[in-house]
Amino acid sequence: SSIGCADTKVETVEKAGKLTSGFGAERGGPKIGPEFTFGIYMQKHVNEPILIIKNAWGGKSLHTDFRPPSAGRYELPKQTKKLWAKHPNGAHGIPKEADRPKWRAEKDKQTGRYYRLMMAQTKKALETIKDVYPGYDPKQGYELAGLVWFQGWNDMCANETYPDGDRNPDGYKSYTDLMAHFIRDVRKEL
Repeated sequence: SSIGCADTKVETVEKAGKLTSGFGAERGGPKIGPEFTFGIYMQKHVNEPILIIKNAWGGKSLHTDFRPPSAGRYELPKQTKKLWAKHPNGAHGIPKEADRPKWRAEKDKQTGRYYRLMMAQTKKALETIKDVYPGYDPKQGYELAGLVWFQGWNDMCANETYPDGDRNPDGYKSYTDLMAHFIRDVRKEL
């Protein structure tokens, strides 16, 4: 069984049922996502019922959208702050100094939004397992056995957040730190 977001334009679209094609993005016709083959091979491996809870929104970052609570508030790196200080009138994607409070407010609003949606959707799915898998026995219970994470493109392209990026061996170190926070927070919350 599977439940998840089927359309990246609408955050609350859910699909449930036996794992088949159609749980991927729907624009341009039903598609499959990585959960399809993953589910097939996991079923062969464990040979018992599996519930896949898919939370999928494209075009999101770990540094902002999926930022875990323990990572704290999003802050610009020192290098980016210095660059912004040199351009009070804005330039090449840098907001004007007068627009920065609005930028900050929007960033605060977005920070962790998809992490919270993911947690809410996951908890809802766990509370209603019998709805998507009628053979589920609540007395037997369930085991949360893993998390598969396909994400990173939007962080890789975020020059504002990772100004050194691929020019420095530590250019994405803060992504590693954020992922460690993410794993600990997911474990703690679930």
